Parts: sequence; C-alpha cells; structure tokens
Amino acid sequence: MIPPQTVQHTPDLLAQIAEVAAPGAQVSIVQAVSTERGDTCPGLISASGLVSRIKLAGLTKSEEPVEVSEAHFDLIRSAHFVYHSLVLLIQRITSHSSLP
Repeated sequence: MIPPQTVQHTPDLLAQIAEVAAPGAQVSIVQAVSTERGDTCPGLISASGLVSRIKLAGLTKSEEPVEVSEAHFDLIRSAHFVYHSLVLLIQRITSHSSLP
C-alpha cells in the first residue's frame, strides 16, 4: 500500500511552524495516520506518534487528535490510514534578562 501524499509533521517541521507563528497563535493541522501496525503504509505514524512529535517539538495541543472525514478535505480513502486533525497552541515566550 502506498501512503497518501500528505505532509508528515516531523518534529523539525513542527518546530519551524512554532518558530514562524505568532506567540499565542492556534495552528490547525491534518495528517494521515496509520490504522494498523506493520508495513502496510510505510512512513505513516500512529495518532499517539503524532502527539509524541508535537511534544518533541515543544508545542502544546489544545485537544486530542480527532478523526476527520476524507470527504471534508476531498482526500482519498483507505482501510490502512485515517486523517486526524488537531489544533496546536504556540506558547508565548518571555525573556527575562538581568541586563538593563
């Protein structure tokens, strides 16, 4: 099975999103995630793997990943993967300096 040609949100890509988004912003992402273990769709991660990547990138999720309909985004269907959507919160970073 060939995985869908969607963006795979790696920790590096998620960190870049956090870097360019305004502090306090909410960023909505959709990603295809595997429904099975094994090599039926190489390169796809599970929904829990997506959450782990979000944490590794230093982002906060506002909700658990929610399965979305393929028809909503006009995407292909498969028994091997589903699409999950979630909203990421870009944290406000404050700098505390002892310099005047």
